[in-house]
Amino acid sequence: FFFFRESEMQAACVVLLLVAAQVRALFEEQAGVIDWRQQYVGKVQHAALQKTRLLVATEDGVVAALNPTSGELVWRHELAEGNLNELHMLQNAVVTVSADGARVCSWSAADGLQLWCRAVLSLPSNYSLFSQPTRHSSWEAGTGVVAVEQKLFVLANNSLFELNAEDGVAFKVTPAPQGQQWRGLLVVGGQPAVVAVSSESARVQRADASGTDLMIVKGAVKSCLPLGSTLLCLLTNGTLATASASSAGTVQQSQLAALTGVTALRQTQTQDVVLVEGADATHAVVLSAGKFTVVKNEGRLAAAVTADDTHYFLSHTLRGDTLEVQVSTASGTVVASSTLNPEMYGAVRTAFLSVDRTKAGTLRVRALVRTLDFALHMFTNGELSWQREEALSSIISSQFTDLPAQQVDVAAFAKDGTLWSHLSARLHNHARELQHLVLHTLGQLVPAVADDDDTTPTRDQFNQNKYLVVFTKSGKLFALDSADHGNIVWQQRIHDQHGHSCVQQAQLYSVRTTAHSPAISVLVAALHASNATLVVEFEPVSGRVVRSQSLPGGVVVQAGSVGRDHSRPVLVAQPSGPVHMFPSDAEPVLLPLYTFTIDKNTGLLQGFRFVDSGAGGIRMENTWSMFMDPKVERIEAVATRQAHDVSSSLGDVLHDRSVLYKYLNPNLVALATMSLYVKGSATMTVYLLDTVKGTFVEKVTHEKTVGPVHIVQADNWVVYHYRNRKARRFEVGVLELFEGGGLRDEGFSSFQALPPILFSRAFVFPTSISALGVTSTEHAITHRAVLLATSNGQLLALHERFLDPRRPVQGVQAAEGILPYHPLLPSDPRQAVNYHQALHRVRSVTTEPSGLESTSLLFAYGLDLFFTHVSPSHKFDVLSDDFSIPMLALVLLSLAVLTLVTSRLAARKALQAAWN
Repeated sequence: FFFFRESEMQAACVVLLLVAAQVRALFEEQAGVIDWRQQYVGKVQHAALQKTRLLVATEDGVVAALNPTSGELVWRHELAEGNLNELHMLQNAVVTVSADGARVCSWSAADGLQLWCRAVLSLPSNYSLFSQPTRHSSWEAGTGVVAVEQKLFVLANNSLFELNAEDGVAFKVTPAPQGQQWRGLLVVGGQPAVVAVSSESARVQRADASGTDLMIVKGAVKSCLPLGSTLLCLLTNGTLATASASSAGTVQQSQLAALTGVTALRQTQTQDVVLVEGADATHAVVLSAGKFTVVKNEGRLAAAVTADDTHYFLSHTLRGDTLEVQVSTASGTVVASSTLNPEMYGAVRTAFLSVDRTKAGTLRVRALVRTLDFALHMFTNGELSWQREEALSSIISSQFTDLPAQQVDVAAFAKDGTLWSHLSARLHNHARELQHLVLHTLGQLVPAVADDDDTTPTRDQFNQNKYLVVFTKSGKLFALDSADHGNIVWQQRIHDQHGHSCVQQAQLYSVRTTAHSPAISVLVAALHASNATLVVEFEPVSGRVVRSQSLPGGVVVQAGSVGRDHSRPVLVAQPSGPVHMFPSDAEPVLLPLYTFTIDKNTGLLQGFRFVDSGAGGIRMENTWSMFMDPKVERIEAVATRQAHDVSSSLGDVLHDRSVLYKYLNPNLVALATMSLYVKGSATMTVYLLDTVKGTFVEKVTHEKTVGPVHIVQADNWVVYHYRNRKARRFEVGVLELFEGGGLRDEGFSSFQALPPILFSRAFVFPTSISALGVTSTEHAITHRAVLLATSNGQLLALHERFLDPRRPVQGVQAAEGILPYHPLLPSDPRQAVNYHQALHRVRSVTTEPSGLESTSLLFAYGLDLFFTHVSPSHKFDVLSDDFSIPMLALVLLSLAVLTLVTSRLAARKALQAAWN
């Protein structure tokens, strides 16, 4: 039992009442009307085709089942360890090996029910529920799994684990002898055997204490794969060697002289075929009746399978502007053929094949192809059945784009012209709108009379339907229609002149909005394959690429003010090179411009200034530099204010009628750093950095903390989330800055600003999160809400009043409307804007103002995509959906009739009074 003082009870009651006031009710018929969710699985690495299920395992540690007919997601599980090494099919289950062999789980193939899960090893210290560990191949990680009768044999951490396939109970553990490294696992003579590797040979040994050699491949081995009951190894000199054990017990080794210059070996879905990759082609080594056969193809082989004692191979060949995908036999007979657009999807990276017979006895060939852009393509007998754009699970940058207004609207509200021209344009506008209304109504009844202009995207009345332009890790640029459940409007694959498209990081910039046609956006992406920076200028509404240029790295800044051509150009400069402007024909920008760069890996922070170099040129100068040694203090998170972030007021009125003026520094950046971990915890420091002067404005330190850290900045405050290891809880910290010298007479200047007044407070939050965001509106009149994507799939909208650092510990300051302090932040599931639709591994939450001041548009992306409208202060500027317009019309009509009747009665009464 707990006892509270009267003041504490009153404070708790006030908090509960205010929490109840923030609850949003959602009727069942409203779900899915203004919001939508798309679910993905990620970059597929392993797959198994069954008759009713397509089981996949991805690079991000996701195991899922798809409908092979439609491609729809049937079930999905995200492994907490973050990476997945093996996927092994049993009769009615699928076994996954993750965390480099530390965890083995079995799942029901039909419904995804977890049958059992065993931690065969203790997870290493570098594994975390929040971090992404290094991903290894099975050979590098030394993992493998085979099934013999009702037993599972799992190779992990240089040991062989024997498990019961039905319940996962461990029978026996066999460690490798001292000095040996076990790298592979195969079945020889119905019993498991391990591949032991040294600098001079690779040996297949019995998986027991005797360690008897069954096969030996002599030479410097790079990697090995089982080929039937033999071993195929790639030597460091690029040649192949095989080893097998004869019935007499002697070991035989042979060289495949037909193949040289081999770079890698790839396992297939059948144990009798291994793919051999070279510089120019991919061939196959087939073991049949104890003999090795090399199958060559003019293209590259990507998959192989055996059905009806026949080997089938999937190959892909680039023919001009078409990528041809064929399924053929070893003799070269083509059984299925289809094509893909290589410019849109790139080359084939992984393929999975299934060949079986239908009930009618005809041959059915199904091929699952993953291309360079992570997209999945399912072909059935050469016909495309479905596609999944899995690139959308790896979005790294997003941008909202307004739809264009009708041209008549622009003419009606033009600034130039006479009064009569404005009136004529407005009347013409109304006539066109009436025409569209009539044609649209008739088109609903008679499709042949539909309005042709309805297909042109135009802005809605409240500017709530927009395009979501997103760029992905695979180099794919998409435009999603927020009003059409996120369907793809257009897509482009962005790559340099060498075809490289995978990127490290990227940023989208809106240069010119649709208010001034044509709209222009600029994409700046750092490529993986080189240190080059790819800059792409495109039209966000149509997707047309205007200009693409590859530059050798550089510093990027966008103009702070809009020029006479209604654009804010993007400048890209090298430290000792020229400055490039996008668009190149933009009006000269107002100088000087200040920007900064932060490299989390090296800890280098730099500030730059763009100034006039004379003769209309621009040059870049380095103004300051700072170094944070990652070995001592590592940068965890960085937050800046959104480009459209505005402040509704200059200060807060206190209870004594004085004013605290906000410290609105547009050059402020929030940094969260972590020191070295000592005994499982570290010191976290939040720095507020002025990027013009290169000085720290304020800093706050938290001891005994654990990452990861998530941070967001808006208006004059900063919110961040971390874990307090000492108290064993998650906390949310808030920093709010106010002017130290009163109201400014002019705009803000970093060189003249006085040190701010800092208010800080920490609150307890019940769960971990994966992303932070904040709502935004056009004029910032509406209260803000902080958006928290929790680890259990909820997206909570927490009102800003709960995060006020000036919340008093005792008493209630009613004059300011500040809540009394309570250490625990509310986490009501009814505050979740995604209600029952769980969102997994959310990486970012972005918002955009709409035409309604009360409404903010929200887009969250990660493994799933989610879009909705958020109204922290309710919809005070629009009628609710359940408002009865007929009742309003009836009331108005009744008032008009009543007014008419009463006026007649009053007139009659006045006339009678005059006669009397």
